[in-house]
Amino acid sequence: DSASPILLVLHGVCESAETAGVQAIVAEAKKRSMRVAVLELEGHGLSSGAKCVCGDFDRLVRHAVQFIQFAVSSLSGDDTKA
Repeated sequence: DSASPILLVLHGVCESAETAGVQAIVAEAKKRSMRVAVLELEGHGLSSGAKCVCGDFDRLVRHAVQFIQFAVSSLSGDDTKA
């Protein structure tokens, strides 16, 4: 439902979209009828890149910003670019 709130999740260090903490957040949000989008950071979980390595923090920040912009423009039902 496009009227439901959106929770954007960016996991912490040594976590991924698959870790128990992130999954618990997702499960609780879904119980509250929220839509959830989780960014799998490069080098974590099923993503590409060397595992557990943050070689370029600015690149991770750019990915996070792109994720937020995409989620806001796509999941909000707004067709304009963020």
